[in-house]
Order: sequence, then structure tokens, then C-alpha cells
Amino acid sequence: TISAAPGLEERPVITHNNPETSTIVLIEIKNGGSLKLQGVELDGLADSEMPAKYLLRTDNDPMALPYSIVVENCYLHDVVIGSDGNFLRAYEGTFADTLIFRNSLFLNSGKEGLRINDADNTVGYFELDNCTFWKTNKEAVYIQGTDPMIRVNHCTFDSCGYNGARPLRFRYVTDAVIKNSLVTNGNYHIAVSLYGNSTISYSDIYNAGEIDLRDDAVSGPVMLSVDPLYLNSGEGNFTLEASS
Repeated sequence: TISAAPGLEERPVITHNNPETSTIVLIEIKNGGSLKLQGVELDGLADSEMPAKYLLRTDNDPMALPYSIVVENCYLHDVVIGSDGNFLRAYEGTFADTLIFRNSLFLNSGKEGLRINDADNTVGYFELDNCTFWKTNKEAVYIQGTDPMIRVNHCTFDSCGYNGARPLRFRYVTDAVIKNSLVTNGNYHIAVSLYGNSTISYSDIYNAGEIDLRDDAVSGPVMLSVDPLYLNSGEGNFTLEASS
């Protein structure tokens, strides 16, 4: 557990200080590891001479035991090396029992934001609640597998899903539920991909593409395609205007 002390005016910053390593990783999860981050900032130093490739990453060797990650009230940002870099990269042969992200901001990744797509057996339970993803070069979240239970609620995804990607991609996942969320200002023709019995409802897809429904996946009720009227999205303020 890495937790900010109560009452701090600014989040403590976690970054790297080892210029000798070939691939810079802030935190690596080993076999059976359990990580909780609360109230901290992870900075990939994208504009420095030593940019990180991963903020969080599993070991790239197969794991016998599952791992888990809980991130709450955190700020993860600037993990870019050219067209590469992830907030989280989970390698093939690793399985997460639980991945939970709450009340957090994710800004500026060179590739996928949360990349959990290297095998069909990837995660048991994935939760994304009250989070914002802004300026993710490819998918904000890319999860593959038939077994995960995915829950996305009260989230904003803006300027994500470029270079032939889509902001939210849950490939082959049969139990994904997205609600009360905004997907805005991408440039690909698909904003969200859903399979199986997955659903998306009470959400707004604006200037970001269509919803791709496979199998028995369902869109609705109450789906919108309107400008949400952010106060100042160019400066990262996604508060809605009173007239929204």
C-alpha cells in the first residue's frame, strides 16, 4: 500500500530516478502481488530525457498466482515514448483477480491506457468508477477475454482512441456493463465495442464514433449523441455547464 497522508494539499509524486535501465517502469507487480495506491500521483516524465514506458506493469514472466491492483483518488499521467507507453500493461500468462480504479484521472499515454489484452484469461473483476481518461493515443481501456466481469460507471473518455483504435474495447468479453458515462471527441468510426450479453446505457457518445454491438449486446435505454458542454475540455475541465 502506498497512501498519501490525510490532509495534504497536493498529492505526493511517484516517479523514477534510474537512467540506467533500458525500460523504465514505476511499479512492477510480481507473482501474487497485491498493490493499493491511494491519493498519489504517478508521473511518467514524458518530456524528459528518461520517459517511462509503463507506470504499472506485471512481470513479463508467467505467474502461478493471481495479482490485484486497487487505485483510488490518484493522478496517472505522461507515459509516452514516441507512440508507446501505458498506464498499466498486463502481460500474457498473468491473471488479475481484481483490478479497481476509482476517482482517478489518467492523462496522456502513448499507446493504450489500460492494456489487458495479451491473452483470453486476463482478469476476473474489473471496475472503473468516476474516472477520467484524457488524451490516450489508442484505446483508453482494452481488455480481452470471455470471463471478465467489467463494470464502468460515471466515467469520461475524451480525445481517446486514435490511430485506428477505439476508446473502449472489450474484445470477446460477455459481461461488460457501461453506464452514466461520456465518450467524446475521438476520430475513429467505432467508440465502444461490446460482445455477449454486455450493455451500455444512460451514456453520451459524441463526436467519437459508433457503438459496435456483437452477439446479444444491447445499447440503451437513454443513449445520447449530443455535445455535453464541458466547461473547458481544452484545459482538462470536464465539468458540465449548467445548460448541459
